[in-house]
Amino acid sequence: FFFEEWVLRTMPRLNVTIVKATNLRDHDVIGLSDPYVVVEMGGRKYKTRTCDNTLNPVWDEEFAFMVADDNAAQITFRIFDEDIMGDDPMGWAKCSVSNLYRGEKTEKVLILNDCKYGAGVPELTVMLEATDFGKLRSEDP
Repeated sequence: FFFEEWVLRTMPRLNVTIVKATNLRDHDVIGLSDPYVVVEMGGRKYKTRTCDNTLNPVWDEEFAFMVADDNAAQITFRIFDEDIMGDDPMGWAKCSVSNLYRGEKTEKVLILNDCKYGAGVPELTVMLEATDFGKLRSEDP
């Protein structure tokens, strides 16, 4: 147990902020959808709070992940509509954590897959910060 805890504390850390989604499609018969995000990487999973009755939710919630291999790690975002009878998928996106700059926040606007298109493209905005891994600006040509 102690060794496992030490390994986790010494692994590189990625801070992920789920900022907002735009142009989501309504999945509810009455009112608008109640979206939330499940973010997952390396076997660890977090869930944002649910934003009620909106297709343009703002979460602005931050989560931390340990990164075993920043060259291969992918982070997955899934948006769901919370319903009493079961939550409906609203779309998903993946992105790599490679090519991040150490200590800098990088905004990513991700186009959502497996969702209905309408007046605009459904997008999820996230911020990624490689706290102690990634490229250094001094390494740029």
